[in-house]
Amino acid sequence: MMNESASMLSIRDLSVKASKRDLTLVDGVSLEIGAGERVALVGESGSGKSLTCMSIIRLLAKGLEISGGSISWQGEDISHASSGRMRQLRGREISMIYQEPLTSLNPVLSIGRQLAEAATHVHATRADVLTMLDRVGFEHPERVLRQRPHELSGGMRQRIMIAMALLGKPRLLLADEPTTALDVTVQDQVLKLIYDITVETGTALLLVSHDLGVVRRIADKVAVMYTGRIVESGRTENVLSDPRHPYTDALLRSAPSLESKSDRLVAIPGRVPTPSEWTDGCRFAQRCEYATDLCLTKPPVVEFDDQAAECWHTDRLVAMEGAS
Repeated sequence: MMNESASMLSIRDLSVKASKRDLTLVDGVSLEIGAGERVALVGESGSGKSLTCMSIIRLLAKGLEISGGSISWQGEDISHASSGRMRQLRGREISMIYQEPLTSLNPVLSIGRQLAEAATHVHATRADVLTMLDRVGFEHPERVLRQRPHELSGGMRQRIMIAMALLGKPRLLLADEPTTALDVTVQDQVLKLIYDITVETGTALLLVSHDLGVVRRIADKVAVMYTGRIVESGRTENVLSDPRHPYTDALLRSAPSLESKSDRLVAIPGRVPTPSEWTDGCRFAQRCEYATDLCLTKPPVVEFDDQAAECWHTDRLVAMEGAS
């Protein structure tokens, strides 16, 4: 899905498994990101979003491995590249912002020491560090360099991580739920900062999020993941205003909205199946109001203009929406 003729990052049929238990956790994911594009990966926890991100920069946890497919960076297959080659790419061409900055920063080292190490890796200068700290909103960069992580607020720590990720002027920024540990006001500030910087620098963005409101504001394209698969993808305005997969539709109906007159959110029935329960058929079928016996078999990918959905019943969903 989401194929483009001139993609900077091209993921084709990526699979990731837990080798000891022989469990597939990411199952045949395909994703394309062009230069300067902002793409969002959305879905419930455990859908494989973060694993897809970590696979791109080959930082999978011990016991996990890429078991199929390919990851191409500017035409080079890096899915099994050497550790030396990946060190060259990380920070300089592809950077990542993680969920929890406090665990990503060394608590005993000053911010200056940690930024200096990052700067050395990407051949940046002290002046570059100070400029980047100013760019991410620190009024007194020199003072910040002397501080340690515990002396900073959550939002400030995340700004440090953004500065660190952007020091090497990467062409692609991976942001794995970068505002999870922050309060709502700070979340908006951090997301606006990420958006503004990517627009100004032309840096492409892959944003992992479960917040559809954020995705609507930031992303050009969106890919919806469920149980290790991308079940729908396309231009953000198309997917979020006219979903063609029942799971996307359910996510949208379960999200809080200021326009809604109801006092209660619509919950998605049932539960997400665990990897050991996955089948070749539609994995959303047991929770889907449109499910039939057809759904026991692998669903086709149905393509529309700038949109695609992996479902047997896209026509029924469209018909129901037209009647409502």
